[in-house]
Amino acid sequence: MRIFGIWLALFLFVALPVCGEELSFNDFLSTALTNSYQLRISKINTQIAKKGVKETRAGYLPTVSAFATTERYNDLTDGKSQLTAVGNDIFLNRSYYQDMAAVGLSYNVFDFGVRKKQLEIAKADDKQKEIVLLKDTKDLKLEAVEIYAQALSLYKQAKIKSNMLKLEKELLDIQKRLRTAGEASEIDVVDSEIKVSELKSELDEINNNLAKKLTEVSYYTQKPYDMNNLQIKDFPPEP
Repeated sequence: MRIFGIWLALFLFVALPVCGEELSFNDFLSTALTNSYQLRISKINTQIAKKGVKETRAGYLPTVSAFATTERYNDLTDGKSQLTAVGNDIFLNRSYYQDMAAVGLSYNVFDFGVRKKQLEIAKADDKQKEIVLLKDTKDLKLEAVEIYAQALSLYKQAKIKSNMLKLEKELLDIQKRLRTAGEASEIDVVDSEIKVSELKSELDEINNNLAKKLTEVSYYTQKPYDMNNLQIKDFPPEP
């Protein structure tokens, strides 16, 4: 039974396909927008600008002020002296308490247009920060589309070249067998070998460019990718 289990495990390991990692455009774009430091800075600046508008508008509201004081005075002479002089100040020698509280309300009626100008400046700054955020978001999306399109194109080229190389190798094997049988010349075999060599060089160049492009993708997603175990999915269909 143990031997049977080992053979079954080996069979499943060999027979079942290996699930590779998938890269889709929607996931790539979503991750890039989340991890972008430039967008984070733009969003923070926008939030600061909006708070600036609220603070400036607060200048049109009345100001409420309040204070409270508590005083305690103790007679340290036990009633033996009616007065105590400290420098030029005279104090009555008696114990007493004093509490005071007050609330005030003020409103600036005339400011010669200062509050209005400050509010206009704050609104203009808020609008500018929103425009910068929209521009940064748009630029990042365009960069993401371009990078993903280039990676997808190289991925498809690599698949095509790999299939062509496989077929060309099969053709070379056939040419060698025909040469052995006397039905093909040495020139035919050499031509097939040259084509195989050229396809290998082209495939290596494409894979090298794809690896570089995946490095750019990793910069936006902050995630490494294994080129040999990666499936790049096509763009999603337009709605």
